Amino acid sequence: MKNILCFGDSNTFGFNPLNGSRFNKSFRWTGILQNLIKNNFHIIEAGCNNRTAFSNNLAGEMFTGYKILPELLSPNIDIVILSVGINDLQFQYNVSFEDIKNGISELISLIKNKLPNIKIILIAPTELTDDVLKSPIFTRLFDKTSIEKSKNLAKIYYEISKEQKCDFIDLNKIVTPSKIDGLHFEACEHEKIAKEIDNLLKYFKINSKIIKRGYKFVVYVKNGDNISDILKMFKATESLFFFEDIRIYRDHKNMVNRLNNCELSNQTKSIQTGLKQLNEINYIIDNDLLSLLDDNTKIICEIRKKYPESSLAEIAQIANVEYGYNIGKSGVNHHFIKIAALVKRHKDSVVKNEKKDNI
Repeated sequence: MKNILCFGDSNTFGFNPLNGSRFNKSFRWTGILQNLIKNNFHIIEAGCNNRTAFSNNLAGEMFTGYKILPELLSPNIDIVILSVGINDLQFQYNVSFEDIKNGISELISLIKNKLPNIKIILIAPTELTDDVLKSPIFTRLFDKTSIEKSKNLAKIYYEISKEQKCDFIDLNKIVTPSKIDGLHFEACEHEKIAKEIDNLLKYFKINSKIIKRGYKFVVYVKNGDNISDILKMFKATESLFFFEDIRIYRDHKNMVNRLNNCELSNQTKSIQTGLKQLNEINYIIDNDLLSLLDDNTKIICEIRKKYPESSLAEIAQIANVEYGYNIGKSGVNHHFIKIAALVKRHKDSVVKNEKKDNI
């Protein structure tokens, strides 16, 4: 099982702007992600309120990104989602744009130096809104300069992602900060994050839908090939083999049903054809037309009367064994065409004579 480290600040922690508590796991974007990938990946939540990325946080090392992150980078980590940096804009740190670019770049280099083959997803924070200045708590941390600086974060993070060859997500295109504090996300924004995951799946040409189950949002994939592709993408080998075993069993069962239905249909068709041919032969006998047929066709008539439910191939075999008449399936069919043509000519003649009599 692969491990994903979600390293971030209060929005990764799940800070609730309504009352300052922590959202339930089913509402946090990390919790939704875990529910989506279930047992294929393990999400390691490492969000912390008031965490900075590169500034020496006055609250201590645990709140300082570059100091605490190395302790979390164990060899079993496969992906790091980095969503931090907005708290570095607090006016007490007085950072420049150059500080931001260098600080985030060094944080990514720190990860790569310890885990060279790691996959990193860099997430740009949303811009601060003027509502942050109305908050009795956060107005003591951020000012108008902080708001102006935040408008450049997405651009700076994007440039870093290109230089460091990281995947990039701009939260400004997905979610909107709460009007309560202009910084944190309300619970309803998590559905938008789920849709972003849905878009990621579509990037891999996988069609999916989002459905709501209770208080959770689930990305739903129906197509069997797409499900198999997702399991391969997540490298969930055991789940993939289990799923493919079910598909093989189901396909085999469906194939057997189709063959049975096909065989039944062929039998029904053969019986109906045999009855039609038998009626034509009886018509020929009743109207003394048998003498108009050649000897081989008479043999076929005799076999059909004796075996009314036999197929053309079976009639050919009987002709070979019982009558010494070497003929194939197509030859038998040709004889029945001749019989049907004779019956049609006679019926047409009867109708024509009746019309003359009426005149």
